Amino acid sequence: CTHSSWPLKANRRAQETQRYCNSIKKPAHSVVRMRRRFPIARKRLKMGSLEPALRLTSLGRFGDALLALQQSIPAPSGNMAAEVMRGMLLEKVGLPGEARALTTKLLTSRQLSRSHRSVCEAVLGRVLFDTGDSEAGVAHLQRAALAAQQDSDLHALFGAKLQLLDILTDRSGPSAASSILADVRQIATKLGNPETTARLRLFLAQTEAKRRLSENAKRHTNNPLPAPKK
Repeated sequence: CTHSSWPLKANRRAQETQRYCNSIKKPAHSVVRMRRRFPIARKRLKMGSLEPALRLTSLGRFGDALLALQQSIPAPSGNMAAEVMRGMLLEKVGLPGEARALTTKLLTSRQLSRSHRSVCEAVLGRVLFDTGDSEAGVAHLQRAALAAQQDSDLHALFGAKLQLLDILTDRSGPSAASSILADVRQIATKLGNPETTARLRLFLAQTEAKRRLSENAKRHTNNPLPAPKK
């Protein structure tokens, strides 16, 4: 895997995974190393019974979110938004096999919206990339970006582009990824979201740190985040 590990978050995710696996009486899988991920397009999901799971997901409590979703909408539910979210959460808690099976099935549905298709393509892309099928993984991430662009979903588009930027940077170096970086910066500016900006800065800081440019890395993390757009 080409992605960086974040020990504190990974430890919390391991605990979330174990809690979920204990609740369903299933052996815990090895937790996948932390990767930069992009969030599900919450504005596209119906609220109500999904709200507790969405709130927990926004806090990074993916295991608890999966439990809340299972309790409110048991699988299989026929609720497309819930099933898409379930697939995303399965991958986040380190159950890539189950995430792959579910998202692959969902992608065959004609009822899948562009926004939901973007989420499923992204999950499948990350799973394939992490299991060594890098070409297929990149292809699915590109489809995720295309679906998000067609749906005008800037959050999903940012996440897909950032993931592709990460892969291309690791493969060919920062100069080869300059055009994608420009796109990602532009999307982050349009969103005006502190969380999105923080994710971009962390990526840039990690990229500089890998090149042993410590001062440049510090510059990306030390500057204050912009205020959210009202």
